[in-house]
Amino acid sequence: MTKGILATLIVLAFLLVLVPVQVEAGPYMGGYLKENANITDRVLVTVNYAGTQADQIPYYTHLMGVSSIAGGSGLSPSGWTYQNVVGLMRNNHVYWQPQGWYENSQEYPGPIWDVGRGYYLFYYERMDIAYGKVIYTLYVYQDSTAYNNDEPTYIYLWSHPTSDSNFLVGRQWHSGNWYKHFQFGVESEQAFTTTNWQELNAHACYYDGADWRYTEGRVCHGDTALITWTYQGWAVGGSTYDGVNKTYSFDDWVCWNYSGTTIPDDSQLWSGSGIVSDTVFKPYHAGILKGAVSFAGRGAPPNDRWIEPFEVKLFEPGNLDNVLWEGTATTNNTGVFNITDLTPGTYDIGIKNWTCLSELETGVDLSGEAMVDFGTTREGDANDDDYINILDSSALSSAFGSSEGDPNWNPHCDFNRDGHINILDASILASNYGQHGDLR
Repeated sequence: MTKGILATLIVLAFLLVLVPVQVEAGPYMGGYLKENANITDRVLVTVNYAGTQADQIPYYTHLMGVSSIAGGSGLSPSGWTYQNVVGLMRNNHVYWQPQGWYENSQEYPGPIWDVGRGYYLFYYERMDIAYGKVIYTLYVYQDSTAYNNDEPTYIYLWSHPTSDSNFLVGRQWHSGNWYKHFQFGVESEQAFTTTNWQELNAHACYYDGADWRYTEGRVCHGDTALITWTYQGWAVGGSTYDGVNKTYSFDDWVCWNYSGTTIPDDSQLWSGSGIVSDTVFKPYHAGILKGAVSFAGRGAPPNDRWIEPFEVKLFEPGNLDNVLWEGTATTNNTGVFNITDLTPGTYDIGIKNWTCLSELETGVDLSGEAMVDFGTTREGDANDDDYINILDSSALSSAFGSSEGDPNWNPHCDFNRDGHINILDASILASNYGQHGDLR
């Protein structure tokens, strides 16, 4: 090989690193959150098509409300882009499809669901990354009644394995380009100009560990919609959707419309930043677990003796060795506890407190809000080892006849929480003697 040819190949290889290679995608007009790059484990955008005449959409195409997010480890992109797609068809049906792209290739299209109609009020696209999975969730609010009551008409959930540990938001400078890691916008397989269509993106935001947050919003054309890179400079983008402008924008909202005039690249959508304010709660804080337990020998609720702390664990279904989440929750005086901000998914859920055996409920769907009745606690586990046996009987015997404040008082044997250890506690222990917890 001559030196000249070698030098040419080196230059070409160098250019491959610097020049973004985009996915062949339909025309696109989008926005992004302009800030320094940051990491998150969840993002959310809503879609509304109420201002579009679906019957004016050309045959064999659709109008898509798309949210896209780069995956990575820390601030280093992996080359993966994850997308939530809500598309409006000519027949006014709306479909939903989760997608995963690597470099310039769609590695997996998720299943396609028919999720509603174009006149439905809001479609909430949420993506989470947790437990080695990307979790796609769609919350559908059909009308203002469902919205004002925070009762999603439908909830859809799908997940796919990933080796990424987090998402990226904001933007990073790399090899002469700004990469805009979290985007939201409108796309179709081909541009159509038959109607002054519009598509609303609202509440474009990410979770910062405490709150759902938005920052300054800016425009990105298809040819500047670079989301991620690898050593070869791969990106996700496409051609610009000419003729698309915004009808209005404020805070974390933008309404795209076809007007024949193209909004300039990097135009400001909104200047502010802050914590998202919304009427509904569930799309932001699902999964929500409402757990209920009952207690024998403690009187009828409401009763302060029904207030108890519990350890709560979420397991991979069918695998008690894989704890995906654990924490504590305290019941109120009716025996109900509430945990929010759990990652949507399906879990086996176990609970235990300091004097009762563990209980397990399997296959609990936490894509939205789940009410789980764990039944009546099995009290008598004085040494908290999840068995009720001779060791617990011995502890009860040593404390028998005592009241709170006595030298031999043992609160772990006061199974009915009345401040006395007597025949009532002995009876409770005897009724569960020889049993063990579900988590054993």
